[in-house]
Amino acid sequence: MCFSRKCVVANESDRVSPILSRENSDTSSERDYPESIVWPNTAQSRRMHVSIVRPWVHHTLNKGVSKLRDEFSEVANKNPNVPVDAFKSNPEKNRYTDIKCIEKTRVILTTDGASSDYIHANYVGISIKPKKFICTQGPKDSTIYDFWAMVIQDNVESIIMLCKVIELARVKCEQYWPAVEGQTNTYVSKGHTITINNLGVGTLSPDDDFINVTNLELVWAGKTRSITHYQWTNWPDHGAPPINMGAINLIEAVNYDTNPVVVHCSAGVGRSGTIVGISLIMDKMIQGINCKDMKKLVEEIRNQRHYAIQTEAQYMYIHRVLLEYFLELHKETYEGLLLTKNYEEKYAKWLDDYNTYAEANDRTQAAKAARAAL
Repeated sequence: MCFSRKCVVANESDRVSPILSRENSDTSSERDYPESIVWPNTAQSRRMHVSIVRPWVHHTLNKGVSKLRDEFSEVANKNPNVPVDAFKSNPEKNRYTDIKCIEKTRVILTTDGASSDYIHANYVGISIKPKKFICTQGPKDSTIYDFWAMVIQDNVESIIMLCKVIELARVKCEQYWPAVEGQTNTYVSKGHTITINNLGVGTLSPDDDFINVTNLELVWAGKTRSITHYQWTNWPDHGAPPINMGAINLIEAVNYDTNPVVVHCSAGVGRSGTIVGISLIMDKMIQGINCKDMKKLVEEIRNQRHYAIQTEAQYMYIHRVLLEYFLELHKETYEGLLLTKNYEEKYAKWLDDYNTYAEANDRTQAAKAARAAL
């Protein structure tokens, strides 16, 4: 069943199509198209200007898969040289030694019971909402209380988990929440107690049954809060999941949270950075910001969270999901506005090249998994 209090798509009949809207009377040939699309079922109007979407689509198709891969290679290992003092001072709290926690954007814990002010977590966002997300590593056994203290401190409503607890026979994240309906987990630190109750488990939607949704009740210091926990269960480490609308539906489910959305995988940079990247690109487009320079976006996010969007496969997946969103999900909305016949041919080639690339990448990841299992 679809159990989430914020489940966005229960079935196809529940999906509300965007409405075309023209916002000015400019009649020049460059402006002779509907300027934006509007989602009337959301808490705020979300508008995607064709004048912003079309250049991004054309740039992506003109680049092609091969050149986009080359583009990522230019930023693959590029991270800011910035202070990471707290990261260095707390090695026992870091899951990986090579994934640093940037000092400027790190979450500073102040909640009662926290072991210190440090947790491997950073605020990530854009100028209009600089703390839209908290990207963090999967909790270690010694940091579970601190994780929940962070959730309390930032009034978090939603947690997105993009990994399994165990992957390829390795622990990627501790079981920090009660996974079974009716189960309760209790964590104690310095005389303070946090209790987590599982109120029910379902999926995001029938089509998104690979995303588990758990409704949690968080209890501490005589206070209670509802938390929605989303777990994506088939996203391979360092890779990309199958193409569908799961990423978009997940983003839409949490998009109007008032407070930061916690996002984590194991390191909190690859899969986490990918979901955050898709969301921030869409936010930028809504703000009328040109997003053609995707390398710049990677650099912008990495200035907030080290190594965000970690692999080439994840970089390519971002492009593929957004093309699916604009050219397939909203094909009727954008009919004739984004693709001329020439670009239709480029789109077909892009898809063929991506499928070939993705299949090869899947084989590579499968071989690595087989070796790891030996």
